[in-house]
Amino acid sequence: MTDNNRENGPLQVVACIDGSQAALSVCDYAAWASQRMGDPLLLLHVLDEEKYPARTDVSGNIGLGAREHLLNELVELDQQRSKLALKQGHLMLDEAEQRVRADGVDRVNQRQRHDELAGSLVSLEPEARLFVLGLHGEGSNREGAKHVGSQLETVIRSVHRPVLLVPDEYTEPRSAMLAFDGSETAFRSIELLAGTPVFQGMPFHLVMVGQDTDE
Repeated sequence: MTDNNRENGPLQVVACIDGSQAALSVCDYAAWASQRMGDPLLLLHVLDEEKYPARTDVSGNIGLGAREHLLNELVELDQQRSKLALKQGHLMLDEAEQRVRADGVDRVNQRQRHDELAGSLVSLEPEARLFVLGLHGEGSNREGAKHVGSQLETVIRSVHRPVLLVPDEYTEPRSAMLAFDGSETAFRSIELLAGTPVFQGMPFHLVMVGQDTDE
C-alpha cells in the first residue's frame, strides 16, 4: 500500500528503512511499537538527494568544448543511478511491508522521499507519534564495523517527537529503564514514558548515578 499524499488521519509510527543490517530489526521494533500503541505504521525510505540527485545541471559550465559529450554521458549515468536507487527503495519498502504484516500489523503505509533524512522527518512530525531508526546506518555494513549512523545526531537534534534507536537484532522489550539526573528534561521524560502505552504493564527502572551522600 503506497501513501504519497497523506496529511490527515491518526498519528503513525514511522519506521526509517534503508539498506543497513538493522533494517529488519527496525521493521520488527516498529511493528511491536505500532501494536502496543494501536497506531498505523508508516514505512519510510529516504533517497539521499546529495548522493542521488534528481537532476544534474551542467548548463553553468563555461567552455565545455570537447568535454561536453563526456559531461552529458555523466549526467545520464547519474540519472540512471538515481532511477535504480529509486526502484531499489520501492523493493525494500515492499519487503519491509511483508515483514511487518507477518509480525501482525494490518495498517501499513509506504512512503519514499528524495531528500535528506533529518529534513524528511521534520516534515513528517505532524503525522508521527514515534520515529524508529537503526542504531547503525548503511555505512556500518562493512564487516566488523559498528559505527553509530552518521545522521543520527542531526535527526535527534532536529525532531521533537520520540525517537526509538534499535540494534541490529530484535529482542522483544520486557522492561524499561530511564537514566534520571533530576533535570527538567528528566521529569518530562518520566511523564512521557508514563503516558505512552508502549511501556504499560512493564517493569520500569529509574536509575540515577552520583556520589553516595546522606541526601
